[in-house]
Amino acid sequence: MANGYAHPHRGSVLGPLVLIALGVIFLLRHHIPGFDAWQFIARYWPALLIVWGLVRLAEHYSDPSGARRGLSGGEVVLLILVVLIGLGVTASWRWRNSDWGRNAGMEFWDPFARDFTFNAAAQAALPPHMGVFVISPRGDVELVAGAPGVAAASVTDDVRAQSDSEAQRRFRDAQPTLRVENGQMVVRPAGNSDSGRVAADLRLSLPPDTPVVVRTDHGDIRVAHWRANLDLASSRGDLAVSGLAGALRGHVEHGDATIQDVSGSLELDGNGGDITLAHVRGAVTINGNFSGDLDLSNLPAGVQYSSSRTQLQVAALPGSLKMDMGDLHAVAARGLQVTTRDKDIAVDDFTGELRVDDTHGTITAASAGRLRDAVSITDRDGDITLSLPADSAFTLDAFADQGSLAGDFGVPAGAGTAHLQVGGGGPPVHLRTTDGTITLRKLAPKTAGGAL
Repeated sequence: MANGYAHPHRGSVLGPLVLIALGVIFLLRHHIPGFDAWQFIARYWPALLIVWGLVRLAEHYSDPSGARRGLSGGEVVLLILVVLIGLGVTASWRWRNSDWGRNAGMEFWDPFARDFTFNAAAQAALPPHMGVFVISPRGDVELVAGAPGVAAASVTDDVRAQSDSEAQRRFRDAQPTLRVENGQMVVRPAGNSDSGRVAADLRLSLPPDTPVVVRTDHGDIRVAHWRANLDLASSRGDLAVSGLAGALRGHVEHGDATIQDVSGSLELDGNGGDITLAHVRGAVTINGNFSGDLDLSNLPAGVQYSSSRTQLQVAALPGSLKMDMGDLHAVAARGLQVTTRDKDIAVDDFTGELRVDDTHGTITAASAGRLRDAVSITDRDGDITLSLPADSAFTLDAFADQGSLAGDFGVPAGAGTAHLQVGGGGPPVHLRTTDGTITLRKLAPKTAGGAL
C-alpha cells in the first residue's frame, strides 16, 4: 500500500499456460507408449487460446476496479507467436503425413521421435549377364565385389519412431527385397515401404562385372573396383567411385562427386558441390551448375564442362585444372578453350590452341614451347599477360581499348594497338582488352635440368 491505493502485480497468463501445456505433453509422451505428441499439438493447440481467454474473462469480472483492461504489448506479441507457431506445426504435420511429405523425408523432423537401429539381410541368385537396378528412397548405397551368381544385400535400418513397438512395426514393413522384374534384378533396401521414417543403408555384394543402376533420393553412393558400366544418381548425397574398368554416368544434386581411376568415359551432371576427377582415361563431360570447386587431373582424353557461367573444353589434360568461384588455374593443358566471367585465369605450360574469353578478371598465360596453333585472349575490364619462348614466331594483333601495351617482342610500349610479325611471322595471336594492359613477356630458356 502506497499513496492510499494498491498496485496489483499481474502479468500475462499466456506464458505460464504455454509452459504448463508443454510440460503435460512431454509427460504424456514419456509415460504413454505410442502417444503422438506432434499430432496432439497440431490438433489441439487452439485450446490454449480458449483457456487463456476464459482466464482473462474471469480476471475481468473478478476485478470491479477495472485495473486489468485490454492486452499489453507483450501479450499481443506472445499471442501472435503462439498462433504462428501453432499454424506452422499444423501445416508441418499435415505435410508430413501426405504422400509428398513422406517422399520429402519430413518424418525425420519429428522432435518427439527417437532413433532405432535394426539389421536385415537378403540374397538371391543372379543369372549371368543380368543387370541390377537399386531403388533406395533414403539411405546410403555401397557396391562391393562378391561371388559369381549371387546378389547379397546387407541393410542397416535407422528407424524414427515414438515407441519401440512402432519402430518394430516399421522395420517389419521395410524388409529388403531382391527380385527379377522385366529382365533385371531390382533391389529395394526398404522393400515397398515409402515411409520417410526409415533410412536403409545398403551394402550390396554383386559380381563386379554386373552392370548396375542406382537411384537414391537421400544418400551417398560408393563403388570401388568395378568392371562393368555404372549409372549412379543421388538427389541428396555424395558420389564416390574408384577403380572402375567400365564407363560411368553420374548425377549428383546437393552433394560432392569424387571419381578416380576410371578406364571408360565419364558423363556427370547435376547441381551439386565439389567435383574431383583424377585418372579418367575416357572422355569426360560435365554439365550443371555445381556450386563448389572443380579439381581435375590426368584426363588424357580431355574434358568438356558446361554451366550457366562457364563453358570449358580441353582436348587433353595430362596436368591439372582447378576452378572455384573466383579463379581458374590450368597446368599442362592441350587445346584449352574457356568462356567465363568474374574469374582470374592462369594457364601455365599450355600447348595447342588457346582461346580465353573473360570479364572482370586478369588473365595470365605461358606457353610450354614455341607456338604452333592460334592464341586468342579477350578480356573486359582486366589485364592480359602472355609469356612465350624467346625464339617464338607469331603474328600479333593486339588492341587495348582505353588501355595500353607493354613488354617484349618489339611491342610498342604505351600504345593502344599493335599489328606486327615476330620472328618472321607464324600462328596468329589475337589479344583484346578493355580498361586494361596487355603485356607480352619472353620466357627465359630452360637449362638442361629444367630450371630457369
